[in-house]
Amino acid sequence: MSQNVTKHHDSAADWSPLECEWLLAISAGESLTSIAERTGVARETLSRFRNRPATKAQLNRILGERWEESTQLAMKGHRKAIETVIVLMDSDDEKIQLGAASTLHRIVAEMIELNLHGRMQELELTMAQLKQEND
Repeated sequence: MSQNVTKHHDSAADWSPLECEWLLAISAGESLTSIAERTGVARETLSRFRNRPATKAQLNRILGERWEESTQLAMKGHRKAIETVIVLMDSDDEKIQLGAASTLHRIVAEMIELNLHGRMQELELTMAQLKQEND
């Protein structure tokens, strides 16, 4: 069954329908064992397919798009949550005001921490690149 499936293709446009199915299954997090059992293809064939540069590039593109979509949805919800907390700060109930203020403070602190963490990662990457250039 794997005679036609294991050909190496340089681009996703040359992939067979079965290879496209594999790509979608892998990108959805399905295990190679599960895909092999479901499609009747050797797990080793799937492993070679997954490790090809063209496959890795397509997986990175798909996963990047999914990450971007998820991030946008999360940010929409995050904005709405912050707006709700701000509205609650105007409540007549002091307990609700205090809870909202505390929540907003925690959110802002976490955002600052994430921003600092991202900046540290960028600095570490830049330092590693500079070190490589100087070696």
